[in-house]
Amino acid sequence: MACRRGEFPHIGCRGPGLKIYAANPKNLTVGISAGVVFGAANFSGGAAVTVAVLYVLLASSTVLVPVSAFLLAWQRVKPWLDEMRDWLTQHNAAIMSVLLLVIGMMMAGKGLIALAYTASAP
Repeated sequence: MACRRGEFPHIGCRGPGLKIYAANPKNLTVGISAGVVFGAANFSGGAAVTVAVLYVLLASSTVLVPVSAFLLAWQRVKPWLDEMRDWLTQHNAAIMSVLLLVIGMMMAGKGLIALAYTASAP
């Protein structure tokens, strides 16, 4: 089954969707940043599982909500999703720039704090 724009083949779009996700630098940056932050936090077993589940739910909500809405009420949601797709496509460069800048500043700040803490430790 082929994956075509405007159609919703449940199985046919899995492969291309996964490739697009894996090749997107924003997704890789967010995932790696989350892993670094989680690793540095030294959570206990139960807390680590709770934080990981919350991260996955929050991170996947941008996909789960529109897909669920489309599956439940596609006639009402499709015009809005088409409009959002067009807007996101038009402003993709600006969105990516701001997002990567924020993530970079967050990681740089955490690195500077860790360096300052290490330098001041006896």
